[in-house]
Amino acid sequence: MSEAGEDVVEYWLFSKGYFIMRNLRVEKNRGIGFLAITLSKPDERLGERAHIEVHVAAYSRAIGYPISVIVKNIVRKFEDPYIVEEVVKRLGEHYRRVMIYGSYGRVKPDRKARRELFEELKKTGITVIGFEEVLKEVQEVVGTRGITNPAVRMI
Repeated sequence: MSEAGEDVVEYWLFSKGYFIMRNLRVEKNRGIGFLAITLSKPDERLGERAHIEVHVAAYSRAIGYPISVIVKNIVRKFEDPYIVEEVVKRLGEHYRRVMIYGSYGRVKPDRKARRELFEELKKTGITVIGFEEVLKEVQEVVGTRGITNPAVRMI
């Protein structure tokens, strides 16, 4: 996981009008990436309320692992009972599970394998958004606002 990647996602969520809670710690040393809520027009991928996890790296540590193993690890993060309890406590029963996934380094994952991963996650009810999509959307608004976050200013 990349803190710079999370900073970009945070900026992206704010630019879409979401109030966020980031890096929440729950029992048994579990963590929640982001919880996001909007009272304005929601992004159709995120909905009004979302539990968002971010997996962005300069290279993919998942290269060589079977898709089923990667899916199992991601799903476990969203279905952990301690995490679900905390998410429901803060967002209520109805929220979207969203995974921001991608890389920004030289080693790009196989497109076919990536597409297969996204499809398998979709079958489990997890919406997947490519980090590249998030970057593109952030780049579109960066020129219109003053940027103080160094990770976002870099874009």
